[in-house]
Amino acid sequence: MAFIDELKEKASLVPLKSHYVAGFGRRVYFKPTTPHETAVVKKMTHDDDPAVFFMVNLVVLKALDENGKRLFKNADAEALRKLPFQPDLTELASKMQERISVEDAEGNSDPNQN
Repeated sequence: MAFIDELKEKASLVPLKSHYVAGFGRRVYFKPTTPHETAVVKKMTHDDDPAVFFMVNLVVLKALDENGKRLFKNADAEALRKLPFQPDLTELASKMQERISVEDAEGNSDPNQN
């Protein structure tokens, strides 16, 4: 097996992480953000406030329910930017961008630690 195939297999085993979002009143699940996803979200940003667009688009792309199903459609980003949840979105986007530890990568940590 090629090394890249070994890495793909390990990546597929990384458990969902979760974070309780007080403003949403629920736990949101996600997989750690990849460099590719960061690049995709950066392409979706606008010049008028790139940090806000990045944060909202990252949450829209990555937020999952407990079964791994997306909570938002891409089209929901505009509506989400108009809701009063900026602190919650900022906190959640920050959690989604945290780097994973060796234990997480090997599947040896509690995925619901937050």
